[in-house]
Amino acid sequence: PQDMVIMCLDDLLANIVRFEQADLRKDREARSRALTRCVTSLTALEMGVDRTAPLGDPLLQFYAAGKSALLGMMISIEVGRLHAIKADFEDIRDSFRAAA
Repeated sequence: PQDMVIMCLDDLLANIVRFEQADLRKDREARSRALTRCVTSLTALEMGVDRTAPLGDPLLQFYAAGKSALLGMMISIEVGRLHAIKADFEDIRDSFRAAA
């Protein structure tokens, strides 16, 4: 299960980078595709949370907040906020890797 979480987080992080790059190129189609993949990764992460685990609820809240923040950038990216989101998810991924 941890490998799947790490894979989803890696996919999310790669698509955050694609999202920003597409925005810089003014490529709306690639931007939309990357954002959709980010949301898909976060949805998969939410679905995989063990709701009985002590960190279940905080993880669900974290994933939902990330999804909401990314969807809030559908029209216009806030670069600083996007970098903060990416850094937060890198920290979570690194924690899962360390625990594996």
